[in-house]
Amino acid sequence: MDLTARSKALVESLGPSASAQLFLRASVDGVTDNTHFSQYGATQIGGLLLQSIREQNLPLAAYLR
Repeated sequence: MDLTARSKALVESLGPSASAQLFLRASVDGVTDNTHFSQYGATQIGGLLLQSIREQNLPLAAYLR
């Protein structure tokens, strides 16, 4: 499964403004970080992973809810 391609497609489909929510944009010290996912972003990427597992009908899919 190619999560790089899937996450790229997700970011591009959301556009610059909406995709910003996927990333840590500011920390307590004010440093912005567009390379690490926020909790929301991590959940979205996890969803892409689940979708890939189901689409490929991997044995692991039997254990997913």
